[in-house]
Amino acid sequence: MHKLIFLFRLYRPQGLIKAFNIILRILILPFWKIDKTLPDTGTIIDIGCGAGGLSNYLSISFPKRCLLGVDISKKRIEIAKKTVGERKNIKFKLENIMGMNFKETNHYLMVDVLHHIPFLQQEKLMLFLSKNLQRNSLLIIKEVDKTNTMPFLFGSLWEKVLYPQEQIYARSKKEWVKILNSLDLKYEILSGSFFFPDSTFIIICSKNI
Repeated sequence: MHKLIFLFRLYRPQGLIKAFNIILRILILPFWKIDKTLPDTGTIIDIGCGAGGLSNYLSISFPKRCLLGVDISKKRIEIAKKTVGERKNIKFKLENIMGMNFKETNHYLMVDVLHHIPFLQQEKLMLFLSKNLQRNSLLIIKEVDKTNTMPFLFGSLWEKVLYPQEQIYARSKKEWVKILNSLDLKYEILSGSFFFPDSTFIIICSKNI
């Protein structure tokens, strides 16, 4: 509960609607599973961080985690930057991930990002990230499964409300497994939310050594 209160205070100066949207997203999505999976230390890049809700959530309990939120939306990054304050373990950057240097990165996150990217670009991004994974790195992906029909349709309608101008490029869970196998990645797949009509799942990827 203290995390939610802290997050509400971070976003409250930008309006009640923005603050409540951040809290609602955290309540209905399985962010706690991602939090539990990640180590307590290390540098984590949140790819497609949006307004920074997940990055902030992950930085609260573990000050030795260094969070870098990256997004190509100037508007969303400006919102995220306003939440940083005096904290030293989190920052946000307007950047295309494909042009970044990953030498000091330990782990990567892509939460509800890939289905907003055209299919060919998804594959290019996955190949790029798989080549940058270190021996002990994790790549954590949260995605939707288009074959989980009714929950997927519900989620798609919600996405149309949030992003009316964007097209959805969703794959099935089986299609993602095929891609992961082609990249020779080791992976574990976790279910998404149990209490919400949701078609999401979480993939925890690492080097297949």
